[in-house]
Amino acid sequence: MEFEVDLKLKVSIEDLETNVNEIVRAVKEVMRDTGREVLKEVLEVYQLRIRDVLLNGSLLFPHGECAGDKGFNGRGWRERTLKTEVGDIRLSLSRVECKGCGCVISPFLDVIGVVPWQRIQDGLKERLLELLTDLPYRRVEKQSFDFTDVFVSKTQLNRWVLEDDWSGIVFDVNIEEIKEVFADGTKIKRQDGTKGDLRLLIGKTTTYGKVVPIGVWIDKGWDEIGKELKETYGEEDFKGKVLLSDGEQGIEGHLLFKDMEHQRCIWHGGRDLGYTLWKDGLDKEARDTLTGDFKKVITINTEDRRDIEVRLTESKEALNGLTGSLKERGLESSASYVENLSSSISPM
Repeated sequence: MEFEVDLKLKVSIEDLETNVNEIVRAVKEVMRDTGREVLKEVLEVYQLRIRDVLLNGSLLFPHGECAGDKGFNGRGWRERTLKTEVGDIRLSLSRVECKGCGCVISPFLDVIGVVPWQRIQDGLKERLLELLTDLPYRRVEKQSFDFTDVFVSKTQLNRWVLEDDWSGIVFDVNIEEIKEVFADGTKIKRQDGTKGDLRLLIGKTTTYGKVVPIGVWIDKGWDEIGKELKETYGEEDFKGKVLLSDGEQGIEGHLLFKDMEHQRCIWHGGRDLGYTLWKDGLDKEARDTLTGDFKKVITINTEDRRDIEVRLTESKEALNGLTGSLKERGLESSASYVENLSSSISPM
């Protein structure tokens, strides 16, 4: 089936004061608006074709428990707004009545494969969300049209980021180039007020130490994430890499693949020790004193590898001493936390 669409475009520019970039921008804006009009006209023509074959009985249209083989009668039209990547399109949708069951339906959206209320083109959403990991909304809004000929507004981009109808994105990265994998999670609040869990993985490359996204997931456990990574990359690709985490339950058990090393994040140690001390019943003054001593022990003010290795060994010994002191004072939760942190410290 072919369509012929006659267009008459109007491009507005400043007379005798416009450079080439401004002309290009003006043309792109016209093409964006024109794209909506072309899409609307094609949809309207296609809908009339579908309506005709339904009413003359040359097309079956099963719906519900009805086979749709008795034919249809026209029952007017209803207004509907379709949300698309080129903008909202207002259409008059044809309504037909089934001669078999008497049901009144609007078959056009089902025929063209539009899910209730809107349909996002495959792949576009993920591509633009990946761009958002490196670029601001304004740049991605512009590049959405430059690279894909589809205009997606900042508002729509933000809506995609905030909505909770996607479970996760695994980015296309070369795992072989990554030396360190950082895993972390946090609580989030959705637009509807409900709470959820966001978990992410980022990698640090061997060359130049570039930080790259590996994946981000909403309301998926570390067990599901670990399984997805194995299916996407293969467990062998993570061999020899270092997994860094804050010790959250489930990370080590599901993401520490064979022949990987695990190191605890020392920064989280200083933050989370205060909480375990509170659980053990210490007042704020005592907690501040101990966390201050802890931060002095783990602080490393050098970039020389040999000095770092020496300092890590000293920190490990000091943390072992702190563990013993906490046990003597009966602060079991805090002692266990520091002991687990100390056991994962080793030179990179």
